[in-house]
Amino acid sequence: MPVWTSVVRDRTSTVKISLSGWSYASPAPSVADRVRSGQTEIPWSGQGRKGVTVTREEIHQSAWQVIHSRPASSLHKSSKWRALNYCDLGARLREGQEFELAWSDFLHAFYDFRTESLFTERSPVELSLGWQVILAGSAEWLSSEFGLPHPTWTDDPRYFLETPWDPMEDYGIDMSPYIQDKLSRSPVAFRKRKVAFLSRNLISL
Repeated sequence: MPVWTSVVRDRTSTVKISLSGWSYASPAPSVADRVRSGQTEIPWSGQGRKGVTVTREEIHQSAWQVIHSRPASSLHKSSKWRALNYCDLGARLREGQEFELAWSDFLHAFYDFRTESLFTERSPVELSLGWQVILAGSAEWLSSEFGLPHPTWTDDPRYFLETPWDPMEDYGIDMSPYIQDKLSRSPVAFRKRKVAFLSRNLISL
């Protein structure tokens, strides 16, 4: 399950946030405000631990430890049904697959195989410019995180925005009061591209 910090406003104007099996729901806009401001401690409930207060950092550190501890698998013919590079990811999108599902599958493949071949292709043109930039930053950051060669195509100026952008704006949330703070907490691979994107959004278990 991907560890997206996803914010969904349902018919009752309740903001629901999910994070790797933990969930929290509260009347809007209180939780949305916490997400915007990057609050690091929220009472999560899930998996029999209702009401337990944990920090996001604790959850994310544990998740990254799990990912790094897994032995990498070898690519084989039976792996071809998976998206094994950004070209394959674009093909999934053209076939009508939802981006979040296709991206989650790609991240799973990367963490399974951890090979530079997954980042030889450029970001899919089917995505908005902002998300093409995020995928370029992801290729750079993940390659560095797992000791793989730097994908040189990510240095192309097209993958650098002129003005700061936060993908949470896709949910209709005004991030302008918080974007500079979130940029300061984003890895360099994203910050230099003026994209407010935290590494926790790349966790997929």
